Order: sequence, then structure tokens, then C-alpha cells
Amino acid sequence: MSSIKERIRELRKEKELTQEELAKMLGLSAKSNIANYENGANAPSDDVKLKMCEIFNCTMDYLM
Repeated sequence: MSSIKERIRELRKEKELTQEELAKMLGLSAKSNIANYENGANAPSDDVKLKMCEIFNCTMDYLM
């Protein structure tokens, strides 16, 4: 079973987005936010998770 950090990386790569591109799409100030989500250092806020679901065209259940 995938964790959210693995799912974020997987979905980002499927869309062929860099960490910086995804950060900009989410309205985040730095690509380090995405790196931290993908390595498990930080968890995205609920607002960021909702935006990710829109970008990746997936459900919250799938993302989580």
C-alpha cells in the first residue's frame, strides 16, 4: 500500500512535472515544499491536498 509521499511523487512523475512546476501550480513559494512532501518530512495541508487532487485528477482517497 502506497503512502501519500510515494503517491505524490508517482502522480507528479506521471504528469511529467518537476517539483518546481508542481509547487508553482499549487501556489507554494518553493520546490522544497514538494521535496519535503515526497520524502515525508512534512505533510501537505488539506488545502494543498485538494489542489493536488484537482491537478492530478484523482480522489482524496487515492491520494491518501
